[in-house]
Amino acid sequence: MTEWPLYDFLSVYPIATSIGTVIAVLILGYTGARFWIWAILVLLVAYGFGTAAIWIITLAAAALLFSVGPFRRVLLTGPLMHLMKAGGTLPRISDTEKIAIEAGSVWIEGELFSGRPDFKRILGEPYPGLTDEEQAFL
Repeated sequence: MTEWPLYDFLSVYPIATSIGTVIAVLILGYTGARFWIWAILVLLVAYGFGTAAIWIITLAAAALLFSVGPFRRVLLTGPLMHLMKAGGTLPRISDTEKIAIEAGSVWIEGELFSGRPDFKRILGEPYPGLTDEEQAFL
């Protein structure tokens, strides 16, 4: 195999490199980094540890396939969905799920369960009053 320039530069300090890689993975995971940033990290680490050129090219092609929407839809998602529909492996939507989808909104619950609720928006929502029947019951 052909060697890359600066081949194997990360294995000079394996402990520091491993710790740095773990820190980078934790930071990317915590911040919710986009896929292409993860792909660049993986490619840099693979290159830095002296991975063969063919594997670097394979990783880059896979990253390109998964990160570019039109490629992914034509080459991967489309055929996979067709296969799942033909095989009957897609789950059926229950009556409760259909009603929830047709309702169109999750109202305040969507904000609360999002993990980052916007309390100004929640407090600005109009709350319905009680019906006459409900008021009479109370």
